Amino acid sequence: MRLALIFLLAAAIAFAERQVAITIDDLPRGGDAGSCGGDLLAFNRAFLVPLRAARIPFSGFVNEGRCQEKLGAAGLGAVLRPWKEAGAELGNHTAGHPNYHQTPREEFFAGILEGARVTEQVIGVPVKYFRHPFLHMGKTLEDKRALETFLRAHGYVIAPITIDTSDYVYAAIYPQAKDAPTRQRIRTDYLRHMEELFSFFEKRSREVLGREIAQTLLIHANQLNRGARTGSSR
Repeated sequence: MRLALIFLLAAAIAFAERQVAITIDDLPRGGDAGSCGGDLLAFNRAFLVPLRAARIPFSGFVNEGRCQEKLGAAGLGAVLRPWKEAGAELGNHTAGHPNYHQTPREEFFAGILEGARVTEQVIGVPVKYFRHPFLHMGKTLEDKRALETFLRAHGYVIAPITIDTSDYVYAAIYPQAKDAPTRQRIRTDYLRHMEELFSFFEKRSREVLGREIAQTLLIHANQLNRGARTGSSR
């Protein structure tokens, strides 16, 4: 099972006319019971190792307000710098990961503006891509168009996905596993889930478009995805 997820994605890329890019949401860490726990710099460095080794295109979407009390601006910059050095595109995922469907419009827009300050200091250029928290783009057409207008006005491109996963479901229980066999069972079932998703969406693209498209996968920066790729439980 060691590096199984990365090898799965690398194999998908290896076939003719098949391409996959990975997008990782909720940097510096999120989506599991260990959010903001432990050494976040070491966690992110370890997360990057198999991605770099597999030479798969990847990007990270940052919640700058996540773990703010623990890291501060300087600490967050230190965590994000290895992503830049690894060649990742860093995007804006808002400062605090609010739900647009439950947040006043102007408050949500303010969270976007607050969500790129440290990232832009690290990358040295304006952040280009925006990823909606929860993938919620607006409850009404008016809300959706208002957000699109705001993003265009601030130079953002909406980062799409073609394969959404339920990794957060597995991630919530993974840190609670009390022994290695249980962790292994969760990883195995998670990888099965990923394989099924790839098969479904690749089949669907052939049905709708008559060909396989370049896929963009969404996962999260959590202990599960680190563990599923490295065999590590920590």
